[in-house]
Amino acid sequence: MSKKINIFHREIEVKVLLEVLAIHILLALILTGAYVLEPIITGLVTGAEQFNYVDKVDIEFNESGEYIWNLENPGKLKAIRASGTVENEGSAKIYIENDGIKHLIFDSDKLNEKEILDKITGFVVAENKGKEPNRPPTWSSNGSVFIVNGTLTMDLDNYFNDKDNDVLTYAASELNTNDLEILLENSILTINNKNNIGSNRTLHLTASDNETSKKKGITLILIEKIMINETPIENITNQTINITPTNITNETIINKSININLEYKVRTNYDVDDNGIETTTGLVDLTVESSRFNWDVKEENLCTRWETYSVENEESTFVCYGNSDCCALVNLAPMRANWNEVFYSYYGLYGATLNNVISAQLIYADYELSIDEPYVEVVYSDWANLSAMYYTGLIAFDNICVETCTLFDFNETSYKLIVEVNNTKLNLNGIDYIIEKEVLINNEPILIKNISNITIIKNKNYTIDLSGYFFDGDNDTLLYDYYKDVENISVYIDNGLATIVPDVGFTGTRFMFFKANDSLLSAVSNVFKVEVIESGVSRVELGKPVKWVETISINKTNETIKVSIPITASNITLQASINNTIKTVSNEKIKIIDKGKEKSKGEFEKGKELEKVKRKINILKDAKNENAEKAIIEGKGIRKDGIDEKLQELKIEEGELKRELSSEIGLGLISGAVIAEVSEIALNETAIVINETVDEITLEYYTETPYAIEKEFGNNKQIKIISETSYENVLSFTDIVESNKDNIRLYWVKDTGKELFENVDYIDTNLNGLIDRIEWVIPHLSNQTFEVEITVLNVQSFPTVGGNWTVRFNATGTGNLTILAINSTTYSELNDDGSLTADDLVPLSLSCNSFEYFDKENLIENDDFYIILENNSKTKYSDT
Repeated sequence: MSKKINIFHREIEVKVLLEVLAIHILLALILTGAYVLEPIITGLVTGAEQFNYVDKVDIEFNESGEYIWNLENPGKLKAIRASGTVENEGSAKIYIENDGIKHLIFDSDKLNEKEILDKITGFVVAENKGKEPNRPPTWSSNGSVFIVNGTLTMDLDNYFNDKDNDVLTYAASELNTNDLEILLENSILTINNKNNIGSNRTLHLTASDNETSKKKGITLILIEKIMINETPIENITNQTINITPTNITNETIINKSININLEYKVRTNYDVDDNGIETTTGLVDLTVESSRFNWDVKEENLCTRWETYSVENEESTFVCYGNSDCCALVNLAPMRANWNEVFYSYYGLYGATLNNVISAQLIYADYELSIDEPYVEVVYSDWANLSAMYYTGLIAFDNICVETCTLFDFNETSYKLIVEVNNTKLNLNGIDYIIEKEVLINNEPILIKNISNITIIKNKNYTIDLSGYFFDGDNDTLLYDYYKDVENISVYIDNGLATIVPDVGFTGTRFMFFKANDSLLSAVSNVFKVEVIESGVSRVELGKPVKWVETISINKTNETIKVSIPITASNITLQASINNTIKTVSNEKIKIIDKGKEKSKGEFEKGKELEKVKRKINILKDAKNENAEKAIIEGKGIRKDGIDEKLQELKIEEGELKRELSSEIGLGLISGAVIAEVSEIALNETAIVINETVDEITLEYYTETPYAIEKEFGNNKQIKIISETSYENVLSFTDIVESNKDNIRLYWVKDTGKELFENVDYIDTNLNGLIDRIEWVIPHLSNQTFEVEITVLNVQSFPTVGGNWTVRFNATGTGNLTILAINSTTYSELNDDGSLTADDLVPLSLSCNSFEYFDKENLIENDDFYIILENNSKTKYSDT
């Protein structure tokens, strides 16, 4: 029952369309089978096929040389690639020689950065293998301003910290060393204001653990000693104070600050691991572009001072990026125009050695030194640093080719490899190559048509010629097998003829399939149904005419035999037994009394064909008028979009049959006379009159097809099954959206209401684990209606007032999630809220696995999430 939300005298229905892709699982169990005989392959043709091989070499070249390569799998050589390692210094080349011509396989100079990223499998760095990453020293003090009142002494071990407990070494530098006397012994730093200067100075301190280092800039406030009435400042260290000197020359102390963020540039072709470690031919890229400012900074006034400090040489080189006036403050000319350009470091650049510390400081400078309105605004960030380390290592290359990716006219069993080495070492580990060979080509058997469902009379057998269902393009002799895990049924196969033998006395339904193989490849048939029934009447099945077989024994000698048949019977065949000889009764000896008139068998059959065509037309018209999704009239469904085309085709057939019947009447081939001697046959009956003396008659005929009209309602559908004949035990079926078995219900619609129909076969036609077809047997049929319901969502929950309501459910296909508001609970125009409305229900989110259909907080609203009003118009949640 559909549940709706009552909102201001309108009804809306919340619909959630969930389309979930089912996971297709092959049922391997039913695809197993044992083969007893080996099939024979005939008619195979040869063709060229390529095979990939790898020959292990493991040869080291410290100098140029040659190597004779004997192919472990000789043949037509179509490609060759080399794998190994090479030092990242110098160069190396590998050639293959054929008919005196050299072809380049490998060239270390062609391993550009992109090729290295694509082909290099790893670096060989013995000294770093298994070692934990080093953590650099850090500045541990909260302050960076110190007062120098004559002499200041500092123990730097109290200001720097190393989390690895490495022994630290220190360095100190000041731009103008003539002003101060700086002494550093181990960790003890002494600063002497020997010239009694009263101003500020910046001192750079560097702590190193021999792998990485930390540079910190501190501000020294120099106190000028006044000899008269001097008041000394005692015991003041590690304090931050604000001092406004009377003579400002180059700085204004302000509250603006820069938070520098130095990091390795990510997602580039350089230093792909973003760890600052590269070979001596590689690049390390760094950036400060993510730095932050606490005011609306004018970026044109910024510059970045970069320092490359060589640990081995204990020397630094400074460069500046950005504004020229800003760079001038630190006595540098700008190397780049913008402060946030990427800084590139490589071995040898700016004095870089194997181990280096790259430091950066951001500076904001806005000043005017004119006499009229001089001003100065300068802001420095702290120093930040990262390591840049380089090593001479090995580049591992894998499956590299230059001129040998495709080869022609190479057909030797061995080749000369020429190796040229220049100031490097090359290890050739393996050769990957492709050989072309002549091979036999075998085409797999194929299934050329599906095997229909089979009906067998109890205690009878059924034979099927499998050669009509499988085909082999090579004309190979096929051997057949079948799915053996079927109870109550045996199969015997002889020369392509499969005889299906049910157990004695067994009736019921089984499913099976056949296989065909040519000893190399095989094909599998569709899964079909075998139904073993009681009587000689074939199972009545939706969309198919019903076959009847009757055997009548004649106890006395009569020259004329009368047999009644159903009024809808057609396609009549008679076989007579005369003196133990079976023969077919000719049409000339058969008369049919239909509705009180004598007709020849030809006239009768043509009239029945016309009746069947008219009936199909009426069924399709009814389906069209009811806007049905499908009509089943010929063993297959005619969908809505094909009804008009089928109607046109049937009307043409109807016209042709009418013209043929009219032509026969005009030629006097149809008498239409009433036969007096069979007057006992009622006008609404049909009888067959046989003018021949026989011992036994076997009569075969077909009665009308049960038809169906299907109407769909979302995942649900209604099936109306129509028949003028009151059949019993009618096999009906319908195709449904792939669903779990437990979600499917079939109801029989009766005058008293809907009744659950439980005797249903659930069929997975494509063996993916989901039901896509159901079949059931109607006990008795004239016109009956059934409904299939597929429950996609089946959730009932009561949320807590004031809390979030979370509903979890499994879903397959498309369904509606309906939320029912009770006890005056409302949902109204939430985003365009009115003062007189209340909002008790607020949708928060809807997701399926990782896909978000709706998320209120993150403003996600998928097209499949909407609200449907009472008039079936759609509205988005954001419009409510």
